[in-house]
Amino acid sequence: MNSFSHFIHKAVIKAGAEEFFVRFRKTTNVIRKLIPVKLRNKIPSVGRFIPNASDYPAGDSYRLTRDNTHFNIDRSDYVQWRLFYGVRDNALAEAKKHLRSGGIVLDIGANFGAFSLRLATYIAENNIKDVQIHAFEPNPSVAKNYNLNLSLNPELSQIIQLHPFGLGNEKTEKEFAFDNSNTGAGRV
Repeated sequence: MNSFSHFIHKAVIKAGAEEFFVRFRKTTNVIRKLIPVKLRNKIPSVGRFIPNASDYPAGDSYRLTRDNTHFNIDRSDYVQWRLFYGVRDNALAEAKKHLRSGGIVLDIGANFGAFSLRLATYIAENNIKDVQIHAFEPNPSVAKNYNLNLSLNPELSQIIQLHPFGLGNEKTEKEFAFDNSNTGAGRV
C-alpha cells in the first residue's frame, strides 16, 4: 500500500467514517453495475477509502450489524474484516436458496459466526420451521467470540448449536495452529 492510501485510511479511522464508506461503497456498486465493464474498471472504487485489516490494531473490538445480525468483531483479523468491508458471501446466498423446513446445516470452521448467524437470522425472519444449524469451531478464542456474537442475537440460540471442536474423520485430539491476523487460516 502506498503512503497516500495509508494516510487516507488513518484519516478515515480517526474520523470514524469507515461505516459511511462501507455503505457508500455498497450503494455505488449498484450504480457501477450499470456501467459497461470497460468503463467501470477505469473508475476507482469507493472501497479504496475503507481501511484494510492491517490498518487496525490487534485486538480491535467493533460492534456492527450485517443482514440484521449483530456482531462484535476484530477488524485487524482478515476474516472478520471481510464482514466489516461487506465482501459478498456466495456460500450464504446459495445456502438460503436450498433451505427447507426440518433441514440440518453444518457450518464446519464456523469462525466468529458470519455465515451461520446470518443464516439463522434469515431462517427466523422467514419463519422456516425446525432448521438446526450445527457450527463447529476448534479455535478456543474464536469459539469464545462466536458465543459472544450468539449472545448478541439471543433469538438465534434455538436454531444454532456451537460445537467448540473440529470435525474430522477420526476421534482424536490434535494441536491446532492459527495466525491471530487471519483466524480463518487455522490448521491441524
